[in-house]
Amino acid sequence: MSLFTAAAARLLPAVVLLAGFCACALPARAQSATNTVTAISQPSETRKLAFSSFGIVKESLVKDGDAVKEGQMLVRQDYDQERKELERLKIDAEPQSRIEAAQAELDYRRAVYKRKSERPGVYPDAEIEEAKAEMIKAEKQLVVSREEQAQAVLKYEAQKIKVEKADLISPMQGFVQHLNVGAGEAVDPQRQEGAITVVKLDPLWVEVRDLRTQQTAMLKKGDKLNVRYEDDKPDAWKQAEIIFIAPVAESGSDTQLVRLSLPNPESRAAGMHMLLQLPAKLGETVMTNQ
Repeated sequence: MSLFTAAAARLLPAVVLLAGFCACALPARAQSATNTVTAISQPSETRKLAFSSFGIVKESLVKDGDAVKEGQMLVRQDYDQERKELERLKIDAEPQSRIEAAQAELDYRRAVYKRKSERPGVYPDAEIEEAKAEMIKAEKQLVVSREEQAQAVLKYEAQKIKVEKADLISPMQGFVQHLNVGAGEAVDPQRQEGAITVVKLDPLWVEVRDLRTQQTAMLKKGDKLNVRYEDDKPDAWKQAEIIFIAPVAESGSDTQLVRLSLPNPESRAAGMHMLLQLPAKLGETVMTNQ
């Protein structure tokens, strides 16, 4: 046996022992001896907004990163002709003049029929019958006028919805994550990424993926736990509330997703690494499993 081979043989047990130690230590990496577990912050809501029909962008009123309020105009489609049509339909839908005219005609025909029918000796039967027919005709005309008015209102409301959808309005207070269209560009309602993406950062969601199922069994919705950003001071803990525990665990890792809601009035960015402070009962579970 050569000198090199003999040395290698003596080192082999130490290498195997070291490898075994590392392999055993790896699963516990996410849950440290300080009873913390890693987490990631996420937007509490993400909305991809898209136009309902093909068209051309008239103007984009925001840019990436802008803070927006609920109801704020974000992007407008070039819908000038459709807006003019809306104005025309509004003129047809609002006035009650046709119904009022039909009602006045009916009142007149009823009065004529009443006067003639109550004096059969003065007016011939044919004239009375004619007055009755005119009254019935006026009644039908009033019904038609009301139906036409109702149809005019429906057309106006449909056009109004169509025009409103030509403007993309922010459904919430948040931030523009990404604007995908600009003025003069054609828009496709089937575009997968939409026209603009808005995210809500207050509250933030804090997602914890490394809790063992034995630990999540000790938690419930509404529980409050301490979390902090990895880069913050060690004592900068904030209280977050559990809002979701995944109904299906990851069988391979024996872990279960837990999501917490964290107030974020300072609008810190999502996607940040965080730490969750384990309550004593969960920390003891970690130590027992180790």
